[in-house]
Amino acid sequence: MQPRSQYATDAEFTEALRDWFAGQALAGLEPPAVYVGAEETAKSHSAYARRAYRIADAMLTERAKAATPPTPDPLRDAAAELLAAAKHLNTVAEILWAKGDDMSGGPADAMQKAWARLDAAIARAEGR
Repeated sequence: MQPRSQYATDAEFTEALRDWFAGQALAGLEPPAVYVGAEETAKSHSAYARRAYRIADAMLTERAKAATPPTPDPLRDAAAELLAAAKHLNTVAEILWAKGDDMSGGPADAMQKAWARLDAAIARAEGR
């Protein structure tokens, strides 16, 4: 089979790939029965070819599934942000409590930024 770059369109490539897969499937199938009459033999060979193409179509279906990117999951994608924001908020709170700070000025700003970061990460996880 020629490389993908040798085909003008995706449809041509897919058709060639289907034929190639069918040929590979034929190599692994048990040969069809040969009957005394030509008509029966032709039916047997036709069924054999259809089976190979059904296998090729299944291969193409599985190939397409493997090439499909995973569905975005906002919660999974935001998990790292949520964790970092929670750690940041926890660190700020520990520092303030350790110092016995009254939460005015700089520490209050740090806490406000940490809460805003956590809120933004939660909103992203919820798809807002």
